[in-house]
Amino acid sequence: MERNYRGQLIGILLVVVLVAVGAGVWFVHAPNEASAPPPSAPPPQTTQAPAPAPGPVLPSFDAFHVGPDGNAVIAGRAAPGAKVTVLDHGTPIGNATADKNGEWVIMTDRPLAPGAQALSLSAQLPGTAVPQKSATTLAVIVPEGGTQPPVAVALPQGPGAAQPLGALSARAPRHAALDMVEYDASGRTVLDGRADPGASVEVFIAGRKVGTVKPGADGTWSLALDKGVPVGMYHLRLVSRFPGGGQEETALDLRRASPGELGGADYLAVVPGNNLWHLARRSYGDGLRYVEIYRANQGEIADPNLIYPNQLLELPGKS
Repeated sequence: MERNYRGQLIGILLVVVLVAVGAGVWFVHAPNEASAPPPSAPPPQTTQAPAPAPGPVLPSFDAFHVGPDGNAVIAGRAAPGAKVTVLDHGTPIGNATADKNGEWVIMTDRPLAPGAQALSLSAQLPGTAVPQKSATTLAVIVPEGGTQPPVAVALPQGPGAAQPLGALSARAPRHAALDMVEYDASGRTVLDGRADPGASVEVFIAGRKVGTVKPGADGTWSLALDKGVPVGMYHLRLVSRFPGGGQEETALDLRRASPGELGGADYLAVVPGNNLWHLARRSYGDGLRYVEIYRANQGEIADPNLIYPNQLLELPGKS
């Protein structure tokens, strides 16, 4: 009876916290790569494959809030009975035990300092020697003086995380990717991407070849186009040719704003696989500046963890 009461109490506390903090709570989803809206439900299936064997339950974030005093309330999930610890840059700042439903709520032991914080989770079941680590890290920006609410974005970690810019998967000897499509105020279009060193990337717009580029030693490439990119929707195709033969194609439809539509600012078109952290890192050289892109585009971005292909996002301070 006491354990049931405790589980109900934690659930009520979480609901009260989420209602009380309103816009200050960020729900953390899967890594914030750009993806299409959810598809419609699939048709009923007549057969069902056997369920895979369950793997270890990794601790995860569900909700996050920082109050005016800098203290944080964090909620999430883990294996039932696991001791969960929240770490800031590897230093423990709070812990709790997951209830029978795997839910936990932690109030931090100390206020979060203004500036950039990196929060992660560790969860350990009684009788085990090795704790489980969270698959995501929360990159948190806490403004000075409390004049603006903090912003948090989930970043993938571990073996399933996206490769850093310039790093290509060792399991994919032939690999090419489009990372970013940026439009500057002068009307120039800049395409950035990755490919295996030694490859060549041919760029076609509306079926017409507009350039060929080779990646550098780090695998990254960039192509600037002063003309040839129409206003409105257009079709982009990349053909990557690899040493020793073989090729890979990427094709998608993108949008370019009409002159003056975005007030003459530099902006970008979101492509599949983008997230705010990597866009800020590619645009400004600093992933923590993702908060600037988010705040400049709050009419387009409701949640900094969710961006979608072909959103046009202003890049403040680039011109």
